[in-house]
Amino acid sequence: MTQTSAISKAGIKYAVTPSSLARDPGYETETRDCFVQAVMYATGVPYRDAHTFVSLQFARKHRKGTCHVKARMLEIVREQSTIFGYRVFNRAPVPRFTLRRTRVPFERVKVAVWPTVAESLYTMRTGRFVVCSTSHAWAIIDGVIHDNGVTGNRTRVTEVYEFIPSSKCTAI
Repeated sequence: MTQTSAISKAGIKYAVTPSSLARDPGYETETRDCFVQAVMYATGVPYRDAHTFVSLQFARKHRKGTCHVKARMLEIVREQSTIFGYRVFNRAPVPRFTLRRTRVPFERVKVAVWPTVAESLYTMRTGRFVVCSTSHAWAIIDGVIHDNGVTGNRTRVTEVYEFIPSSKCTAI
């Protein structure tokens, strides 16, 4: 796997791997697999294992993307299941709310504004995370973003899941 390291102007470190190089042989035609790759990077397992896991647990179809990630991940968190030896914890970012104008004169609506990668990265300096926006997923490992080059500093973060080795988790 050929990986390119880059640092943005804001000081954010990226480990960019083209999607075609991240996949195992036999999966060359796979598309829309950002969540599979995020699980692969966060857990350190081969692409084939991550693909099988996501296909079974999230009912992902070949070349169709992963649907209902938030609902299924929250279910995994509630059940305290492990994913390849890692316990998953929900670290949802908190949106701020603002008023935006509408097309109707003098009418405003309250909307949620999610934090950007640059704003929320300081909370993910150590550890393994799978981070999602509304249409993409990537992994952050010890402050370095592992992605295929789509994620930028201004990408909005809507979901964060921390992966902690199950051996470090104590029974609650």
